[in-house]
Amino acid sequence: MLEQDSKNYHVWSYRQWLVKRFDLFDKPEELEWTAEMIEADVRNNSAWNHRYYLVAGGRDGKPGEELAKREIEYVNARYGNGTIQLTMHQVYESSYPQSTTEPKPVELPLRHPTSCSAP
Repeated sequence: MLEQDSKNYHVWSYRQWLVKRFDLFDKPEELEWTAEMIEADVRNNSAWNHRYYLVAGGRDGKPGEELAKREIEYVNARYGNGTIQLTMHQVYESSYPQSTTEPKPVELPLRHPTSCSAP
Protein backbone atom coordinates (compact mmCIF):
# COMPACT_ATOMS: atom_id res chain seq x y z
CA MET A 1 0.00 0.00 0.00
CA LEU A 2 2.82 2.43 0.81
CA GLU A 3 4.20 1.88 -2.68
CA GLN A 4 0.98 3.46 -3.99
CA ASP A 5 0.73 6.20 -1.36
CA SER A 6 4.01 6.57 0.51
CA LYS A 7 2.60 9.13 2.95
CA ASN A 8 -0.57 7.30 4.02
CA TYR A 9 -0.87 8.00 7.74
CA HIS A 10 -3.06 4.97 8.47
CA VAL A 11 -0.68 2.50 6.84
CA TRP A 12 2.32 3.99 8.66
CA SER A 13 0.42 3.78 11.96
CA TYR A 14 -0.41 0.15 11.29
CA ARG A 15 3.21 -0.55 10.41
CA GLN A 16 4.30 0.94 13.74
CA TRP A 17 1.76 -1.24 15.52
CA LEU A 18 3.24 -4.30 13.76
CA VAL A 19 6.76 -3.29 14.76
CA LYS A 20 5.73 -2.96 18.39
CA ARG A 21 3.49 -6.06 18.41
CA PHE A 22 6.15 -8.36 16.94
CA ASP A 23 9.15 -6.53 18.45
CA LEU A 24 10.76 -5.72 15.10
CA PHE A 25 12.75 -2.75 16.42
CA ASP A 26 16.10 -4.49 15.98
CA LYS A 27 15.36 -6.04 12.59
CA PRO A 28 17.82 -4.44 10.17
CA GLU A 29 15.42 -5.05 7.29
CA GLU A 30 12.88 -2.65 8.75
CA LEU A 31 15.41 0.15 9.15
CA GLU A 32 16.84 -0.53 5.66
CA TRP A 33 13.35 -0.45 4.12
CA THR A 34 12.64 2.83 5.91
CA ALA A 35 15.90 4.27 4.59
CA GLU A 36 14.80 3.28 1.07
CA MET A 37 11.49 5.09 1.58
CA ILE A 38 13.37 8.20 2.71
CA GLU A 39 15.76 7.90 -0.23
CA ALA A 40 12.81 7.74 -2.61
CA ASP A 41 11.36 10.96 -1.17
CA VAL A 42 13.43 12.87 1.36
CA ARG A 43 10.36 15.02 2.16
CA ASN A 44 8.36 12.00 3.32
CA ASN A 45 7.83 13.00 6.95
CA SER A 46 6.05 9.73 7.63
CA ALA A 47 9.19 7.78 6.72
CA TRP A 48 11.36 10.04 8.88
CA ASN A 49 8.87 9.62 11.74
CA HIS A 50 8.99 5.85 11.33
CA ARG A 51 12.79 5.94 11.45
CA TYR A 52 12.59 7.86 14.72
CA TYR A 53 10.02 5.36 16.01
CA LEU A 54 12.35 2.47 15.20
CA VAL A 55 15.47 3.91 16.77
CA ALA A 56 14.00 5.65 19.81
CA GLY A 57 10.35 6.61 19.96
CA GLY A 58 8.69 3.22 20.07
CA ARG A 59 10.99 2.03 22.81
CA ASP A 60 9.37 4.38 25.32
CA GLY A 61 12.56 6.29 25.76
CA LYS A 62 14.23 9.47 24.69
CA PRO A 63 17.24 9.27 22.43
CA GLY A 64 20.49 9.43 24.31
CA GLU A 65 23.55 11.35 23.20
CA GLU A 66 25.06 8.35 21.38
CA LEU A 67 21.87 7.73 19.43
CA ALA A 68 21.56 11.40 18.57
CA LYS A 69 25.15 11.44 17.27
CA ARG A 70 24.52 8.31 15.21
CA GLU A 71 21.42 9.82 13.63
CA ILE A 72 23.22 13.09 12.87
CA GLU A 73 26.01 11.08 11.23
CA TYR A 74 23.40 9.15 9.21
CA VAL A 75 21.81 12.34 7.92
CA ASN A 76 25.16 14.00 7.19
CA ALA A 77 26.50 10.93 5.40
CA ARG A 78 23.45 10.59 3.17
CA TYR A 79 22.23 14.14 2.81
CA GLY A 80 25.14 16.30 3.89
CA ASN A 81 25.63 17.45 0.30
CA GLY A 82 22.83 19.97 0.67
CA THR A 83 19.98 17.70 -0.46
CA ILE A 84 17.83 18.43 2.56
CA GLN A 85 18.58 22.13 2.55
CA LEU A 86 17.87 22.33 -1.18
CA THR A 87 14.65 20.41 -0.75
CA MET A 88 13.48 22.63 2.09
CA HIS A 89 14.30 25.68 -0.02
CA GLN A 90 12.23 24.26 -2.87
CA VAL A 91 9.33 23.50 -0.55
CA TYR A 92 9.44 27.02 0.86
CA GLU A 93 9.59 28.61 -2.57
CA SER A 94 6.79 26.49 -4.01
CA SER A 95 4.50 26.76 -0.99
CA TYR A 96 4.09 30.52 -0.97
CA PRO A 97 2.99 32.69 -3.87
CA GLN A 98 5.35 35.48 -4.81
CA SER A 99 2.70 38.07 -3.94
CA THR A 100 2.95 37.34 -0.21
CA THR A 101 5.95 39.61 0.24
CA GLU A 102 3.66 42.41 1.43
CA PRO A 103 0.67 41.62 3.59
CA LYS A 104 -2.64 42.94 2.35
CA PRO A 105 -5.30 44.13 4.75
CA VAL A 106 -8.34 41.91 5.02
CA GLU A 107 -11.72 43.56 5.26
CA LEU A 108 -14.17 41.79 7.50
CA PRO A 109 -17.86 42.59 7.45
CA LEU A 110 -18.93 44.17 10.70
CA ARG A 111 -22.26 43.32 12.24
CA HIS A 112 -24.21 45.66 14.36
CA PRO A 113 -24.79 44.09 17.80
CA THR A 114 -28.55 44.35 17.36
CA SER A 115 -28.45 42.43 14.08
CA CYS A 116 -27.46 39.22 15.89
CA SER A 117 -30.43 37.21 17.04
CA ALA A 118 -30.18 35.51 20.38
CA PRO A 119 -31.76 32.08 20.87
